[in-house]
Amino acid sequence: MRYGVLLIPFLFSACSTDLIYLKNKETGEVVHCGGHFVGLDKDFKIEGIAQEESQCIKDYKEQGFVRVPGPR
Repeated sequence: MRYGVLLIPFLFSACSTDLIYLKNKETGEVVHCGGHFVGLDKDFKIEGIAQEESQCIKDYKEQGFVRVPGPR
């Protein structure tokens, strides 16, 4: 029980970014960008992750992928 109490703060100190799904209409291939685990660290930079995810989406769109809803 003692370990469960120690883990509770960690459950509330992190989250993840949304997954963005993209599909290639020619091949039917589905990929995703995002879904990065984000901890609340004093040196944490959300801008870097947001820029990385934007670049991921841009790269796939240049290859003919389009954004689609994710699985439900």
